[in-house]
Amino acid sequence: YKPSYTAFRPHIAQLISIFDTIFVMAYDNGNYVGPAPGVGPNSPLRGGQQIGDWAGNIEFFVNDSLSIGVPGRQLVIGVPLYGRQYPTFGSTDSAVDRQLRAVGGDSAGVNGTKPDARMRTIGYPLSLSEHEAAATTLCGTLSGDFLFKSCSPGGVRWDDTTQTPWYSFLDEFGMPGQGFFDNVRSLTLKYAYIASVPDLGLGIFAID
Repeated sequence: YKPSYTAFRPHIAQLISIFDTIFVMAYDNGNYVGPAPGVGPNSPLRGGQQIGDWAGNIEFFVNDSLSIGVPGRQLVIGVPLYGRQYPTFGSTDSAVDRQLRAVGGDSAGVNGTKPDARMRTIGYPLSLSEHEAAATTLCGTLSGDFLFKSCSPGGVRWDDTTQTPWYSFLDEFGMPGQGFFDNVRSLTLKYAYIASVPDLGLGIFAID
């Protein structure tokens, strides 16, 4: 994320003389800062959030690290085998629809669960298989034990800019949200890019 990356960057040259490997966590980049906080892909290959000369995508992390002297053989790019769901204002990829929607309160839904206010800032993590199931669960059917008991009216969609899948959903309260994750297609593109950079390493971060 931008603040921690900015603080860490000036010390990389010193750290590579101490550590064998630097593991770049190229994920959790879906929280967009600004006057109207928004959301987006968890781990874009390119594109995604941009703040000044910083970009929250894998190509930027690789190119910037190499440009300041980190040898490819000491650089491992972390790729996530999970994604996040967020409460949003709408179901499209517009900036307005992807603004974070505040959740909370004491009113329970039809199955007794309550919205979780924490999800407004960090998103709710789900494994890739859980995202696939949530993205393909049609409204009016049982959706499994996910945070929002969600149904997806549109199925899995593809973002050409970031090379990642996403979907919209309606929670048990009938309110909109969006999920961002990786699938075989996006992971194949990430792995191919990492393999194309000499000596670069690949790391995996997964959740159960």
